[in-house]
Amino acid sequence: MTYRAAILGIFLSFVTTLVPGFSAPAATMDDVLRDVQWRTDTSAMLASVFAPPPALKPLVFMLLQEANGEPYDGMVAVAGVALDRAEHGQWPNSLDEVLYQPRQFTGMQFDPKAYTPSQIDKAQGAALLARVGLRPCGPVYWYHATWMATYPTWAASPKVKISCIIGDHIFYSFRG
Repeated sequence: MTYRAAILGIFLSFVTTLVPGFSAPAATMDDVLRDVQWRTDTSAMLASVFAPPPALKPLVFMLLQEANGEPYDGMVAVAGVALDRAEHGQWPNSLDEVLYQPRQFTGMQFDPKAYTPSQIDKAQGAALLARVGLRPCGPVYWYHATWMATYPTWAASPKVKISCIIGDHIFYSFRG
């Protein structure tokens, strides 16, 4: 992904979020999203250009604890789960409350591991892209690892559906 494509994608996301009634031409957004190659070097570029606000530090920590080692778009999707929950009426309405809710993001309950600067840059870039509205799977509210011996009971609920699978995570949204 080029720097120009990243900036265009972030700009269009901000404009569509902040300006009521504005919608970017579908072809433009599709072109930007099609050109996005989820690579660590992209996240490092984003993290170096846009320092994450302090409010995103817990989200970056959660990504490091829960999705480190996942593909870049998987990290963006995991961040999207927390952000989508904070916007939905079924969960607490602040990101911190969502992240520290008991039995939700288990990585938040453990002490931080030692992370390399490139791992931190990748998590920061993923958090920023999710914060401006990028959602590789669309709106998603749950995820779990594919390697779990027993899937969570909510995964079998008729109210949820699989939205996508990225890396070692399955992402779910509301059905209908």
